[in-house]
Amino acid sequence: MTWLTDALARLRPKASKDDLIRRGNAADRLMKDEAFQAAVDAAKEELLTEWLKTTPEQGPRREEIFRAVRALECVASQLERAISSGAMETREQRQFKVV
Repeated sequence: MTWLTDALARLRPKASKDDLIRRGNAADRLMKDEAFQAAVDAAKEELLTEWLKTTPEQGPRREEIFRAVRALECVASQLERAISSGAMETREQRQFKVV
């Protein structure tokens, strides 16, 4: 987790177990959505193409492109984390209902 993610997490109110499950399900649907995946892939490809057109002397521009790619990866990571948290809460609820 980055310092920014940590800081934002501290500002967010604690989510209920039902909220975690809802968010996890929504994140899962989004990650499986073809249009979303195509948009992310196209954005990464566009950024890579843009980066390849730069020269080593264009350091600030290259860093800007790098940060944009990292931001896309951060979004995907947050969605994966939401999926994992939601799945864990779902398993926990099922376990307690069985007992």
